[in-house]
Amino acid sequence: TTNHSIDIICITESWLTDYDNVLDYQLENYHVPFFNNRKNRFGGGVMVYIHKSITKFKINTALSSGNEYNNILVVDATIGLNKHCIIACYRSPSSRGDEFINQLDRVLAQVSNKQCILTGDLNYNLYNVASDAATESYYNMVTAHSFKQLLTKPTRITNTSKTLIDHTWSNDLITDTQCKSYLLITDISDHLPCITIFESSKYKIKSKYTTIEYREFNEARMDDFREQIIAGSDILKFNCTNSHTDIHRKYEDFMDKLTQYYNESFPVRKKKVHSKTLQKPWISSALLK
Repeated sequence: TTNHSIDIICITESWLTDYDNVLDYQLENYHVPFFNNRKNRFGGGVMVYIHKSITKFKINTALSSGNEYNNILVVDATIGLNKHCIIACYRSPSSRGDEFINQLDRVLAQVSNKQCILTGDLNYNLYNVASDAATESYYNMVTAHSFKQLLTKPTRITNTSKTLIDHTWSNDLITDTQCKSYLLITDISDHLPCITIFESSKYKIKSKYTTIEYREFNEARMDDFREQIIAGSDILKFNCTNSHTDIHRKYEDFMDKLTQYYNESFPVRKKKVHSKTLQKPWISSALLK
């Protein structure tokens, strides 16, 4: 048990239709829920409840979408001092090809500058990443957007199977936020309810930039380094053949001179880097082009 209040509740397979009155499903101490219903079929759908202690929130209609197979509901909410983007999803097992993956990919690309929680019944069994091509494509796409999966235990258990098809992802990789995820063991549904608790600093981190040191490597600097070695070859050779009898002293003299040439050709520089860039160190300027 915990003493935490639940700020946001996401429900998948809400089974609502456009003919239902959403006010009939309002919860005490929560605002009227946002919803995204399945089109032209029964089942599916997602709902998001926001606690009344949260006063700044809105649905992102431009990024939210739904059809007969998939639902994506995007809600922006300010909790305490921090702004969050909640992405609640339902993907039908009958979803066609890469339609959902492409759809979600476009959403994640639009919210890359926000702290996001991606959650829902995705019907990709993450235990099959290595053996199922569709699950692998989904996993690679989400992780490429710098999200980490917070759930590791099976969320749907039957007499014959255990699958991890309900997911909670976070793209908060570098702040002091601590997350703890739980599964609630209950027969209220054939899926286990998932709970994630975020315990973050009471103070908003204003600076999103970090100063880093780096060296610039290019052909011009490489040529300069080679020229310095050629010009100083007699000195380097002397450092190896001088009269010192201590081999360690010879090595130190040689390395000191070589390091001097290296530092002159590749000087240490400083620059400010946005925190999102540090989350994706493999994304180079060449790839961005």
